[in-house]
Formats: sequence, C-alpha cells, structure tokens
Amino acid sequence: HRVLWAAVQDLQLDVRRACVAAMKCAGLSRADADLVGRQWYHQQAGLGWKGAFDLLEKLVIEADPALAAKKQAQAAATREVVFWGHREGAVDMTARMDVLDAKYLDATIEQIAGILLSDSANTGFTKQVMRAKALGVMATPALALALQQQGLVPRAAEQPELLSGDDCVENGATPAATTSASGLLIDPDTGRIDRDPQHCLGHVCGRVTVPPAKLQPRAKVYLHIEATDLNRLGGAVLVEKAGWISSLTLKSMLGGKKITIQPVIDLNRIPAEFQYAPSARMREATQLLCPTEMFPFSHTPSRGLELDHTVAYRRSCRDAQTGIGLLAPLHHKVHHAKTVGAWNAQQPIVGEIFWTSPLGFQYVVTPERTYALE
Repeated sequence: HRVLWAAVQDLQLDVRRACVAAMKCAGLSRADADLVGRQWYHQQAGLGWKGAFDLLEKLVIEADPALAAKKQAQAAATREVVFWGHREGAVDMTARMDVLDAKYLDATIEQIAGILLSDSANTGFTKQVMRAKALGVMATPALALALQQQGLVPRAAEQPELLSGDDCVENGATPAATTSASGLLIDPDTGRIDRDPQHCLGHVCGRVTVPPAKLQPRAKVYLHIEATDLNRLGGAVLVEKAGWISSLTLKSMLGGKKITIQPVIDLNRIPAEFQYAPSARMREATQLLCPTEMFPFSHTPSRGLELDHTVAYRRSCRDAQTGIGLLAPLHHKVHHAKTVGAWNAQQPIVGEIFWTSPLGFQYVVTPERTYALE
C-alpha cells in the first residue's frame, strides 16, 4: 500500500483509517491491493468513517469478485444466534444472518409488533418494546401464525381454533375413527373429536388455511447495481442499510424468494409539484438522488428522514415548489437548525447543497461526499 503509506507519512491520511483500509484489503494480490488503495485514497476525501469504508468494500469486491464471494460464503458459515447479558429479567441477543434473511425477519417482527400494538392490552408500550415482544411470540410458531392470520385476512378465514388438550391424540397416534354427520372424526373408544383429518400432534396442533406466501410480509429491499454490471453480473451490489455484497452472493441469497422488480424512476422526468408535502413518487425520487442525509459529513440513510424545502415554501407563490433540486433529506434536528437560521443552506445546483455553519465555515454537500471550502 505505497500510496496509503506515503499519505500517512505526509499527514494527509489518519493512520487508523489507513490501517483499517489495509486490513480490509487482506487476500487481494499485491497489485490489486495497491490499485484499490490508490483508488480509495483519492475518493475517500470528504467521506465520514462509514462512507469511506462502504466505498472501500465496493472497490475490494470489484477488484476480485470471486474472492469477495468466497469471503462472504465463509462469513455465512459463521452465522449464529447468541443470548447473553442476563440482567434484571432481560437478556440481550446477538445474531449473524444473511442480509436478505435479516430483512425478512425485520419485516415479520414489524408486522407482528403492529398487530400487538393494536391490542388495547398493550396500550402505553412503545413500538420497540412490542418489536422485542414480537420476536418472543415467534418462538411459538402457531401463535405467531394465528396473530398473522388475524391481522392480515378477513375473520372468516382466520386460523381455526386450536384443539384443546382433551381433543388431542397423544404422541401423534392415529386411532380408528368414525365420521359424524357434521364431518368430524370421532374416536370410538374415547368419544373425543378430532377436528383435523391429519390428527393433532401435540402443541403443533392447528391447520394453516391461508397460503404461506400470503402470510410472508413484503420486504422492500433496495439494491443498487451499476448499469455497466447488468450484463456481466460480476460486480458489487449495494444493499441499502446493509452495505456492499458481490453479485454472486446476491444470486445465492435470492434462491426460492418471490421477487417483484419495481420500474426505474427517471429522475430527469419527474415534474415539480405544487403541494407542500411531496408525493410518494417525489419522495422516492429524492431519496434515490440523495441516498444519505444532505448535511456535512453525515452518512445517515435518507429513507425515513424529513424532506426539507431548501428554499422556504411560499403558499402565495403559484409556481411548483416541490421537486427535484428543491428538496433535501434532513434529520429533524438539522431541519430545525436550518429553520431557525443557525445553519444556512442553498441548492443552486440539483443535488448540491451549500451550507454555512454558525461560525461561518462553508461546505458543499453532494450525494457522494462533503467538500470543506477554504
């Protein structure tokens, strides 16, 4: 890493950042490592810690896709779930999972937590508490399934009542049975009713009446693939809020999953809107243009942030004031600081915000990086 070493010697690169970069290049050939180090050094200026190493992950994958896929397969072999830190009746849990499995798990937790929050018995609990409770509910699949069916389908199609202990056949034994006029199976020896033709198997009694595909929550996952990689499919893929993976790893993860591909939004053909609040399509377009918060050195994902009008919205104005180049994703604290005048922001060029701090320092923020002006 001759370029990184020289930059450290010239005090142009923090030594810790250079050491971490060198370690992340482990496994590359000497020539590839030197090339990646050179490319990364010139592009990482103006990026925060996370942004800089997200960029490095991309460059490492592109330098040797096969090696990247091998490393990611090795990481997959270390997947685990660990419970630790018992204290005051609560425990912590740490898990290592495939990126897409984690997305589906998060969507399921969110779905069940929403159903739990709708129960009046849980009034007063926060969403995060209910998410933790939802994960606990998933430890009993039949209960989780019943909640999902209750929350997602009409009452007529809900999960049938689970058999009581008196109705169950122990150890899954299949007795000789007769059929009543109502179609229920009756054990001739005990007279007990077996509501399930397949017979009850203890605590896993119950029958799914809704196609499993309808019970699986929809997980919207944003994947960014460069146009030049669409044909060869050998480059890096950015999974929003997760980082870069190789396209080979993505292919293995998508196996067996139902996928709906959304049409591409052409940012050059999104007309400005007249209302104050942007439409869902305008919000989506702005987040695609600005994947992170448009504030100096911030790397917070733009999804979920407020969209601020960089020029104050005037209700008396008849022009369209809500559109590409007129909005910027900001955290509500930053939004407030701008509104009260502590920070000043201007967007003379689409996708570039000129900021002036309370102390007079100036920055140019683009979707890729931050430039500090002299």
